[in-house]
Amino acid sequence: MTRDKKRVYAPYSNLDVDQLFNSTYNLEISMYELDDNTQFDIVLAKYNYILMLNPQHINTLYRVGNILYYQKNDYLGTVECYNKVLALDANNIEGHHLDIYFDMGKIYSEQREYDNSLICFEKALLLDDNGQKYHSDIFFEMAELYYFKKQHVTSLKYYNKVLELDSECQVAHNMIAKIRSERISPEAIKEQQEQNIKYKSI
Repeated sequence: MTRDKKRVYAPYSNLDVDQLFNSTYNLEISMYELDDNTQFDIVLAKYNYILMLNPQHINTLYRVGNILYYQKNDYLGTVECYNKVLALDANNIEGHHLDIYFDMGKIYSEQREYDNSLICFEKALLLDDNGQKYHSDIFFEMAELYYFKKQHVTSLKYYNKVLELDSECQVAHNMIAKIRSERISPEAIKEQQEQNIKYKSI
């Protein structure tokens, strides 16, 4: 007669989890380098296994959110992961906040949650101190958002900021010409300025 024996698993240490993350991250990067988008389900499964071992592993949460956004178009899943990173790493020790706010700004914009999108892009601007990474893109996104909100004066301001950094941006040139060709009354300008003051106070 044989007796069933339960397998005993030793708990993973933080070092073990970090090693698992590093190997999974290297696998993910290799897929980008090979332009192979067919294996991201495997990478996600590996990342989710890490989160089963440590649900608060910040870098894993960030990578899962990134894949859900760029590979799966899962906006809700992305925002959930990103918000966890923001909460767990409030002081931005891991350095993900800039990318997170930029991505979330785009997500909220695509969902037509324009005010939330603007808040995220404003936070991204504050984090992008040297302006080397996203400033031009953020200014463009904000110009578009203000145009959608029919705040054309503010939209014009941000399109001009885009051209200060990228003078060859044809879309910005076209939108500036379009806005200037439209008649904007002094009352509309005043109303938009008041809306901007109200937004800045949020």
